[in-house]
Amino acid sequence: KQWYQRRVRAGYSWKMPDNVLLLAGVLRWALFPLLLLCVLPIGDPIIHGEALPIIIILILGFTTGYMGSTPMCAASDRVSLEEREMAGNLMTMMMLCGLTFGSSTALVVDYIMGIQPSGDH
Repeated sequence: KQWYQRRVRAGYSWKMPDNVLLLAGVLRWALFPLLLLCVLPIGDPIIHGEALPIIIILILGFTTGYMGSTPMCAASDRVSLEEREMAGNLMTMMMLCGLTFGSSTALVVDYIMGIQPSGDH
């Protein structure tokens, strides 16, 4: 293949239909209990091995990236020209709020489970 054919194909993006994107987002929630079974109870998890947690984390990482960037890219088509800057600012703020909430939730779960941060004390 010629280099320009590969460049043109790379420029095309596949947009997932809204209802499929919503369904995929809902189905992602099923991965979290499965991931918890790979680590709980601590010391003797219900699901043993390292392959399944790695696969689950890869799926979560890929889908998080796709589902996080798709709305950011598509938002400019959904709002008027005058509202694009405000929409971009709101989406950025909401994404940061979601990241903060997720990190805080992880810390609370660690505290509840009795996991102590590692470090030389």
